[in-house]
Amino acid sequence: MFIFFGTRSSKIKTRKLQGQTECPYCQSQNSFFATTFGKYFHIFWIPILPFSKTTLVECSHCKKTYHTNELPENIKRALHKTDGQNPVKRPIWHSLGCLVVVAFFALFTILSVVGLLFYKTDKDERETLLLADIEQLSNNPNQDTDAISYHLKNCIIDEIDGIDTNEIEYYSKINAGKLLVLLNIKKGLSLTEVTSRKQIVFAVEDCLKHYVLPEVPVVGTKQIYIGVKDIFSFVLIKTPDSEDMVGTFADNKLLFPFYGDKPVEE
Repeated sequence: MFIFFGTRSSKIKTRKLQGQTECPYCQSQNSFFATTFGKYFHIFWIPILPFSKTTLVECSHCKKTYHTNELPENIKRALHKTDGQNPVKRPIWHSLGCLVVVAFFALFTILSVVGLLFYKTDKDERETLLLADIEQLSNNPNQDTDAISYHLKNCIIDEIDGIDTNEIEYYSKINAGKLLVLLNIKKGLSLTEVTSRKQIVFAVEDCLKHYVLPEVPVVGTKQIYIGVKDIFSFVLIKTPDSEDMVGTFADNKLLFPFYGDKPVEE
């Protein structure tokens, strides 16, 4: 069984004690060396977080080893003096995991700020208008406020493979002789075969031509923009100049011309 996390220790520093010392075991003079070990928590053997240090004092003559709580007072003073003159610093690699995490979040924050600044500068105001219209989608469009959607819902009632037409949400809008029709199909649209899902766009066009617009005449409406989305994004888009109906995601920028030309930045 492999253990991929736990604690490990490594030697940090060895130094000769400064000052007068005598080994309690062999009475050797000034023969002590202190070695400090650092413990750290690791994951997959990558140091993540340091948490303790241990110092052992060894007589170089008899090799007797002492823990710091076993040292006589004169050797403790020598160890304290030595560490004061030459402090023991934990190596930075003991905190490698933490440093990587901090660096990652710092990089993520920097990129986010740069991205926000770029997005703010390059943002197309027409996208905001489209998002606002998406919020108006309804499964029960009002005949007085959105007659086109109301009649579309009553027209698109035939079964389409993989799509429940009763659950479709609608919203329509007119702008300078252009008509925007948005549909939201929350279930199954992106998983439906391309040839089947296209049928919803054809149904919208057919209903507009033969039923809806004759019932709700819109003077001067010549250009029709159709966008069909699922719960996440647009899947089908058809405009007077282009269409995107073969993939899982459709480019919503194709609908932007409905709102007019992109404002020129001064």
